[in-house]
Amino acid sequence: ATLIGAALIDSDGWRVPRGMFAPTIILSLVVGMFFPAVRPIVAIPDLAVAPWKLGLIEGAAGLAAGMACGALFGLGWLGGSRGQSWPRSAPIMLLAATGAVLGWQRVLVLAPLAALVFAALAIVVRLARAPRIVPLAAVIAALAAWIAVEWAGVLMPVVHRLTGDPLTGGVISALATAAGAILAGALAPATYHSVLPPQGAAARPLPQQGPGSAAAVEPLTGKPLTGEPPAS
Repeated sequence: ATLIGAALIDSDGWRVPRGMFAPTIILSLVVGMFFPAVRPIVAIPDLAVAPWKLGLIEGAAGLAAGMACGALFGLGWLGGSRGQSWPRSAPIMLLAATGAVLGWQRVLVLAPLAALVFAALAIVVRLARAPRIVPLAAVIAALAAWIAVEWAGVLMPVVHRLTGDPLTGGVISALATAAGAILAGALAPATYHSVLPPQGAAARPLPQQGPGSAAAVEPLTGKPLTGEPPAS
């Protein structure tokens, strides 16, 4: 539900509030403490601690992995867009919440997949000259649902390869995430980089013209701007 809400906010042109992911993160950490089995692959094997501590450690590992992936995506996007904007999808908190829910192993697979799919969609949008792009939260929600269904049969061998050597797997995941973000940032439509102002913001008044200042004119007609509505 949180991912769907974030996708709707993003699709309307608003910046996704980072705080909307906090309840999901807190709830997933609490649930993991009482039900450690929700994350079947442990981050630290043979760790002799109480079950609730193990669940908390697993949740924290997923949270940290998600935040790292989100930071890489944001920095890659910033570089690809040449500093035009930070992703309005709040990628750090978005992937942090995803990692806290799914676990660190799944988010290491989901983040690069989401970045590459998002980049592919950006290419399609550029070729079609469409003004909008599919929100990142929608891509992550679709991939998270697919991972939940196909985890054992399709993705488990991939995860074993990535997590068998944590250093190599982390580097591969980081490179793929950054590459997808750079490509998406470079190809995203220009409208994506312009975020709507906060709701309820008052319109900025026209500056007062002094005796020695040039009058503001309309760019197309050349008529002076008076700040008054045109006569009907």
